[in-house]
Formats: sequence, structure tokens, C-alpha cells
Amino acid sequence: MGSAITVRQTITGALTTTDQASPQNSERYADFHRLTLTATTDVTIDLKSRAFDAYLYLTYPTGAIVSNDDVDAEGNSRLTLTLAAGTYTLQVTSAIDDETGAYSLSIKQALTIGLL
Repeated sequence: MGSAITVRQTITGALTTTDQASPQNSERYADFHRLTLTATTDVTIDLKSRAFDAYLYLTYPTGAIVSNDDVDAEGNSRLTLTLAAGTYTLQVTSAIDDETGAYSLSIKQALTIGLL
């Protein structure tokens, strides 16, 4: 598994031809990052790249998977979720086979708007 990432952190990386294949599509390279939460947290996870059409997967501790391909016209990905305490796997990959290049992955605490 790849590097750890925390809420309120941005990391940079690159998909390369030496990365392992995505479990969802063997023609796409993938990097993996670990997110561990100690309490239920509302998060927004952004994957951005100018080099490839970003595709983001999040795997829950139970094995369930959610994903996002395009959140905007630039091909970036975003997930906004409420996550329980536990360890999650983030998979950075591309929406198109054999794409490589630099990316940034950031996790922010999402705003929670309550009713008055």
C-alpha cells in the first residue's frame, strides 16, 4: 500500500509505467494511499491532474467501493462523503488506458451545514 494521507493534507505523486495495474482495469496504472480516521468525519477528497483524466476510487474497510470520474470539465475527480472511523484505501488512476503523469490528492474536512 502507498503512503498515508490525512485530513487537511495535500500530497503530490505521479502515475508511471512502473506502477501496478488498477484492480478495476488492468490497462490503467494506479497509486494507492491510506486514510485512517479516528472518528466519523465529513470529507471532500479531490484528485487533480493536468496530465491525465483523473479517476478516484475509495475502498471502505468493509471492501465496498465508491468512485468518481469527472467532477469538472478539466477531468478532475471529487468525492464528498461522511466516513466512519477506520482505515480507507484511496486509489488514484486514470479514466483512459495507459495514461501517466503528475497529480495532486487532497483531503479537506467538508463543511456541515445544520438546520436552525
